[in-house]
Amino acid sequence: MTTENNFRQITYSDSFIYDYKKMDSSSKKQNQLYIEIAQINNLEIETNNKFNKYNKIPKYVFKRLLMFMIHLGLISLFEIIFFFSIVSQYESESVLNLIGGFFKDQDEKCQSLNLTQKEIFTDIFTYFLNITYINSQSKKAYNIRKTYNYQLYLKSWYYFIGIMLINILLLFIKCYYKIKINLKKIFLDNLFMILILGIYEYLFLKTIILQYDTISGNEVSEFIVTKYSKCLN
Repeated sequence: MTTENNFRQITYSDSFIYDYKKMDSSSKKQNQLYIEIAQINNLEIETNNKFNKYNKIPKYVFKRLLMFMIHLGLISLFEIIFFFSIVSQYESESVLNLIGGFFKDQDEKCQSLNLTQKEIFTDIFTYFLNITYINSQSKKAYNIRKTYNYQLYLKSWYYFIGIMLINILLLFIKCYYKIKINLKKIFLDNLFMILILGIYEYLFLKTIILQYDTISGNEVSEFIVTKYSKCLN
C-alpha cells in the first residue's frame, strides 16, 4: 500500500479506524506528518486572513486621509483666489457705494448754492475739519490697511503650502509602501467638486450677498444728525 493511498484512506475512508490499523508504523508516522502539515497550513491560512483583514484598516484610513488632504488643498487654493480676487474687491466697492449714496443728495444741494452761501459753508466746514490732516491720515490708513491685508494674503498661502507639504509626505508614504490608490480618479473627482463649488459660490455672491440690503444712506444721515444734535444741545 503506497503512502498516497494511505493518506487518501485516512482522509476519506468511512472506516477510518480499520484502515489506520492496517497501516505499518512508517505509514502511520508519514500520514500523521501529513495531518500535522495540513493543520499548520490551515492555521497559517487563518492567521493570514486575520492579518489581511486588520491590515486593510490602516490602508483604508490612509486612503481617506489622502483624499481629504487633496480636497483640502484644492479648497484652500480656491478660497485664496476667490476671496482676494473677487470678494475683497466687492466689499470695498460696496462701502464706497454706500458713502457715495449718502452724499448724492448733498452734492445736488451743494451745486444749487450761490457763491456767498458756499463761502459760509466753506468757513464752517474748515472750522470743524482739517482737510490736510484728514488727507494725511487717509494715506496713512490706506498704507496700513494694504500692508495688513498683504500679510493676511501671505498667511493664506502659508496655509496652502503647509497642506501641500502634508500631501507630498502622504504621497511619499504611498510610493514607499506601494499602496494602491487611484490618484488620478481622486484628483479629478475633487477638482470637479471644487469647480462646481466655485460656480455656486460665485452665483451666491452675485445673487444673495451683493443683493443684501445693508444700512442705507438715510440711516447714516440720521445717525450723523443725531450725533451733532446731541453735541449742539
